[in-house]
Amino acid sequence: RWITRFMDAADHELDSAVRTRLLEANGRACYRGSGTPAPAEAGPAALARWVAEVQKENPQAIRREGDTIYFSYANPGHCYCPLVESQPQGLSPHYCDCTLGYVKEKIRVLTGKEPKVELLEAVLRGGKECRFRIQV
Repeated sequence: RWITRFMDAADHELDSAVRTRLLEANGRACYRGSGTPAPAEAGPAALARWVAEVQKENPQAIRREGDTIYFSYANPGHCYCPLVESQPQGLSPHYCDCTLGYVKEKIRVLTGKEPKVELLEAVLRGGKECRFRIQV
């Protein structure tokens, strides 16, 4: 219930740009705190290894077309975030900006560059899965 109340307060007290920055910053911090080791050297090879690992685990979860990667979490119908995987009733769809920050940080760590990431679909926004377009 805490996260639902927090998001209600953020939706009512913060303008959308501030709320988005706050949630993306939290997602970036979440990634940094996840314990995922950084590659020995960031760059195209590290990104290619990640794409290959995801393809090996779930070929439908990732597709690369040149400098664009289409990525989805392999948990259709369920939110990937452990804080809200139970999909609390009434949770703001703006919460998904947190996962946007998470993915941005993951790709930044892999490439050493700030990526452009777009959330194409999200479970909490009525989608079947959480899907992203990543420009590297």
